[in-house]
Amino acid sequence: MARPPAIGSVSRTFEQALRSASGLATAVRPYCARGYQAIHTNPLHPNQARRVVALAFLAASAAWEEFVGAVFVRYVAGAQSPSGYTPTLLMGPAPSLDHAYKLVAGRHDYDPESRFLSWGPDDTLARTGLFFRTGSAFENAIRGAAPQLRDAAIIRNRVAHASRKCRADFLDTARRLLRTQQLGQGFGVGDLLLARPPAALHQHPRAATYLDAYFFMFHHLADAIVP
Repeated sequence: MARPPAIGSVSRTFEQALRSASGLATAVRPYCARGYQAIHTNPLHPNQARRVVALAFLAASAAWEEFVGAVFVRYVAGAQSPSGYTPTLLMGPAPSLDHAYKLVAGRHDYDPESRFLSWGPDDTLARTGLFFRTGSAFENAIRGAAPQLRDAAIIRNRVAHASRKCRADFLDTARRLLRTQQLGQGFGVGDLLLARPPAALHQHPRAATYLDAYFFMFHHLADAIVP
């Protein structure tokens, strides 16, 4: 049987992507404040800067889902975390990473280079129940953060898509998170991400903005999944 695939590089790639997204958002934050002076003197219009913040969040969200999928299939192929952790499989480990992808996708012809699986919290938890015994790090981490991860997916979808449904879902989520029925004209993803959370967001009560809270959450969950 082939040697189980390594998992440490997946974590390092994710952390690098998260740092890059965070650095991009940090670089444009000084230009996000709205006001006459900022609009006429800053190299970026505040609306443009807030758009960059939204794109940074989109990049972080994409990196998160790629991380979840890559770690999941490696665990199915018998990989261990750097600390030696591996979830208990309900069946023997897949003989290769390629075979693990096919098992997880449920298709003998699945090609991860041309097809993509959804790794939202509900899809991930459903697959977790199929492959791992109850109580795995995957289950504990994802189940505990499922509401916040669903919100993050709605926010991410609004950045990526302009459909009526994406807009409506985002505005509903923003009103709920900000505990208000009144949002300013043209309220966008950058506006929400730069707002201060009125309540704790999944173990991150001191986050200054929703963006900080979500980035911290992704990092925290990654550490829980790959201890």
